[in-house]
Amino acid sequence: MELLAPAGNPDAAFAAFAYGADAIYCGMRQFSARAVADNFDRDELSELVDFAHCAERPRKVYVTVNTVVLERELPELLRTLDTLAELAVDAVIVQDLGTAQLIRTHFPSLELHASTQMAIHNVAGARQLAPLGFRRLIPARELGLDEIQDICAVPNLDVEVFVHGALCYAYSGLCLLSSHLRGTSGNRGQCSYLCRNGLFRTGESAHCAAMSMCDLALPDQLDDLRRAGVASLKIEGRKKSPLYVSVVTDYYRRLLDGTLSPRDRLEAEFNLKTVFSRPWTTLFLDSPQQQGLTDTATVGHRGAPLGQVEGVTAGEPDRLRFTLDEHGIERHDGIQIDVVERERPFGFSAEMLWVNGRPTFEAQRGETIEVGLPDSHPALPRGTPVYCGSSQAVKRTYRWSRPRPGQHRVRQPIAVTVEFTRDALHAEATCGSVTSQSVLVLDESLSPARTPESVANAVEKSFRKLGDTELSLASLEVRNPDVLFAPASFLNELRRKTVLALAEQLATSRGTRLRSLLSPVSFPASEEAEHWSLMTDQPSVLADFQADTWEGLDQVILDISRADWPEIEAAIARIPADRLRLALPAVARQRDEAELKRRITILREQGHERWQVSNLSGLTHLAPHADLDILADWPLYVLNTPAMQSL
Repeated sequence: MELLAPAGNPDAAFAAFAYGADAIYCGMRQFSARAVADNFDRDELSELVDFAHCAERPRKVYVTVNTVVLERELPELLRTLDTLAELAVDAVIVQDLGTAQLIRTHFPSLELHASTQMAIHNVAGARQLAPLGFRRLIPARELGLDEIQDICAVPNLDVEVFVHGALCYAYSGLCLLSSHLRGTSGNRGQCSYLCRNGLFRTGESAHCAAMSMCDLALPDQLDDLRRAGVASLKIEGRKKSPLYVSVVTDYYRRLLDGTLSPRDRLEAEFNLKTVFSRPWTTLFLDSPQQQGLTDTATVGHRGAPLGQVEGVTAGEPDRLRFTLDEHGIERHDGIQIDVVERERPFGFSAEMLWVNGRPTFEAQRGETIEVGLPDSHPALPRGTPVYCGSSQAVKRTYRWSRPRPGQHRVRQPIAVTVEFTRDALHAEATCGSVTSQSVLVLDESLSPARTPESVANAVEKSFRKLGDTELSLASLEVRNPDVLFAPASFLNELRRKTVLALAEQLATSRGTRLRSLLSPVSFPASEEAEHWSLMTDQPSVLADFQADTWEGLDQVILDISRADWPEIEAAIARIPADRLRLALPAVARQRDEAELKRRITILREQGHERWQVSNLSGLTHLAPHADLDILADWPLYVLNTPAMQSL
């Protein structure tokens, strides 16, 4: 299985590769669902791709273009996709169906991966992807192992599964909390993470982080995922530090390779938790009834357990006393302590340590220590857990380096022909389908070469000096019938003119080509008045509707999945047939699909032809039934013309 690590910036990417990642995923400055990460510009991505592809064991680079895209952003999107194709990234992770269509149509060299933001969560949804050009699916994180195994059996589609990192409270791609409360959408890369905020009951002072999810961690399920047919194991964390990326990648690399002894595993988990950790959960992988999914008491980084408060000794400073259970600490390590009624742990740096009343630089496991407390520390009751929130030893242990600047860059191969005449030097350069010509007119005629064999060598030496350009010399032809000699300064000047002319020609060609890709789409003008729809998944809300109530509605959309079947039948009987549209749910888990299919079959046999779908899976469920009027609901996110055309 592939180990796929996050990279929010170049340092994190090189750290991931240094500690065993087979591939990394990253975003550019536009169209990334982690807009708050540093992300990559073109030069940084070029360096990374070349580094990965030139490695002794080649690695892969996947780029996220996983936001929904507005119509006005399509020109910039095309420029971004063209850059990714030119840099030969290994795949593009996509949410927007319009983005997928543009890639499939105009950039077929780019491999398509379906983002978890698409909320694909069942076999029916997965079956829609290969015909749309996708080669890989990152399914919803809420699935059980049996559901993942069934999706892995879908032909022509690899499956990538999250194994570690932060969890969303809702299915990814379907959460509108940030949009509604802050006007910033997670589907546009601007989630405000309101689910991490503490909530307060009216009249009470204690907060409750009711929606703050624990972190996903599946170290004990890797073999199960392998047997299920999973192709790639994905670590979440593009907002995390390079240190975190190195530690978590190393942990899962060694687990996959079977090189962690039980003691080494405990040490590796301690190291990881000191860098960043919430409490761990397996979510629903093992059971749909999993408990303890949220950490309601504390928000943010918790740390690795050290021991429990045994007391506080008054003094200057006050000293916190506890016994180190399994791991030692040293001066300047970060200490964190859960404090009742505080949203986040109380944290401070261990600037002073004592063992047996004597100052010390470090303390070993099993020792009872005292740590100097800040002057403004809160009350720390006996038995309160103590954590290590940062470790100097861990920071020293995990090291990585970046390549020398300019060492790696994706370059486009060019073919060059240089021709000598007595009064000028001519060059023709070709890159792909683009050709440019340059002439260096000389003030004095060239003289015959004393050593003819050295002329071609001098030309090649000059034209290989492409420096910081994105070009590399693939082939060179020298035409010099009169065996003339040209000084190196002339050849270098010719090279500069040639490279500049080719770069200008490439830019012009690229701009012309990209403009041609967005052919205008016209739609017939609509003179219809506004239409009013009512949608519900609770038929009981329609019970009080009178005959004249329906007159104010153009259509009533009834979700057929949630209510009991007799309620559905009764509601359908009451709703005027010319106003009724039947809706499939945005989420239909494996355990619900048999009943959903049964209902669809019955309703189709009754002649119902007007339907609504909220997920690609709905198209599969309705596919056996021809000539239907199908409406796409908002979770399919049609914000641009190509997305509309793809449906």
